[in-house]
Amino acid sequence: MDFNILEEGEFSEAFFVEKINQAKRRIVVENNLTDFNFDKVRHSLSISLSTNGRSFQGQYIIYEVQSGKHIICHLECFMDHNFKYIDIVARSIN
Repeated sequence: MDFNILEEGEFSEAFFVEKINQAKRRIVVENNLTDFNFDKVRHSLSISLSTNGRSFQGQYIIYEVQSGKHIICHLECFMDHNFKYIDIVARSIN
């Protein structure tokens, strides 16, 4: 169930929220979840991210995805302050 959504271009805060919601729907559908919850466990407004030799400064949100009483994955969401880079990653908990 691990996946990554990577976008580069000109974005808005609303586009970032839309991409997060798409990732949430994908997690629900791929795991056939009926009893689930997305708990925001972290929201940093200014954090550095380095990837592929590039550095970004932006906001970072982590959701803990629960099905029943079990944590099934983390959804990590980043968008840079210039609204040009979005990285959303779902990581399974095994």
